[in-house]
Amino acid sequence: MFKNRIGVLAGILLFMGLWTCASADVLYFTDATGSGDVIAGAIALTGKTAMQATSKADFVTKLSSGTWELVILGEQSNSIWNTSGISAAVANYLSQGGKIIGATWLTQ
Repeated sequence: MFKNRIGVLAGILLFMGLWTCASADVLYFTDATGSGDVIAGAIALTGKTAMQATSKADFVTKLSSGTWELVILGEQSNSIWNTSGISAAVANYLSQGGKIIGATWLTQ
């Protein structure tokens, strides 16, 4: 089941042409993955490496201080946009032409 998800995500990333970056130029953060984090595996299938943020604060720090070709943000808790400066950091990154693949449980 997870292998299929990994392949789909890797295929999307390759199709979108987002893999022109050098190794370790992909930042990703998921706030709650349970036992099903497939992002690292999907990136590995492309032959690239990534930097994982380990907390909300770590994500903001890495996003704000790094030069990322791509950022992947998975939000499950419905609360990260109101805390830790994530909303402002993402808005700033996007305003500078950054690319983000995101997923959220928010419905509004």
